[in-house]
Amino acid sequence: MDTKVKKILKYVLSFALAGGLIAYSCSKVDWSSFAKAMESCNWAYILLALLAGFVAMYFRALRWRLTIKPIAPSIKRMTAFHGVNIGNLSNMAVPYSGELVRCGVITSGTGAPYDQVLGTVALDRVWDLVSMFATFLLILLLGGGRFGEFIAGWVRDSFNASFLLIIAVLLVAGGAFVAAVALLRKRDNGIGRLCARIYKLLLGMWQGFGSCIRMKGKWLFVFYTIVIWGMYWLQSVCTINALGGVFGGLGLTDALCLTLIGSLASVLPAPGGFGTFHAIIQFALSSVYFQGIMALDKVAADSYGMTYAIMAHETQALGFIILGVFSLILLSVNKKKKI
Repeated sequence: MDTKVKKILKYVLSFALAGGLIAYSCSKVDWSSFAKAMESCNWAYILLALLAGFVAMYFRALRWRLTIKPIAPSIKRMTAFHGVNIGNLSNMAVPYSGELVRCGVITSGTGAPYDQVLGTVALDRVWDLVSMFATFLLILLLGGGRFGEFIAGWVRDSFNASFLLIIAVLLVAGGAFVAAVALLRKRDNGIGRLCARIYKLLLGMWQGFGSCIRMKGKWLFVFYTIVIWGMYWLQSVCTINALGGVFGGLGLTDALCLTLIGSLASVLPAPGGFGTFHAIIQFALSSVYFQGIMALDKVAADSYGMTYAIMAHETQALGFIILGVFSLILLSVNKKKKI
């Protein structure tokens, strides 16, 4: 299949997934209940959530910069900040493209090897997974809140024999692929040259990933991570308080649970989390809180769940757009000054 056709097909499927999930979620909404919930919104809390998102992205840039410094010692804070912002903006259009785009921003700004910068992005994502697991442990430590049983059940159902078998097969297949690339790269033919390029990319990514070991300020890295997830938590707390008339029974632990549940939406290839975030948050709130605690009917529960999902996601999306446009304009102005 032609490369352009593959790209077009990938984008069409991504947007179709997002559109389908949004349509499915909205089909279960009573819009009069949605409007009633929106009427009680305290917009000062939404503004605070937006500002918390700005702080989180700045500290993401500071954390990423720590891992880049071993391969690009001269990297500036704003260069890393622009990379994060433009990457987030790109992800809203094309899923996963932001990881590649922000590497390009760093490479053009510092001259660091692209493949090694890509390795630091992989490290960044691994730490997101570690942070998610740490958040889960914190939720258990705090008692779980309204969502404790839901998350515990989800984890219990996921980590069964079939799930572990799939993980094992993927690890073996990945190891076999790397070994095959390493062996075939020395052949003097088309396959060998292709494998040599792949091997160079994998080697560069591994070197970038290893920058975590060489970086200075490891505890600072941990501190930045805590601040980032603290800001995510604050965003959830602010959204709950903004819609206090509906979500008055939710506490700090529940906000942390919503932060963790919402972060799972980034796994699916939908642009900017559109559709995936709305569907998973609506399901969680409807299934765990409203039906179980307030005993609302299914339509009202889904409507209130969608209210939270829209306010939380669109606040974050607005923040990504503002920061992304800001970075694009500033980089453009700086380039013109250099010319």
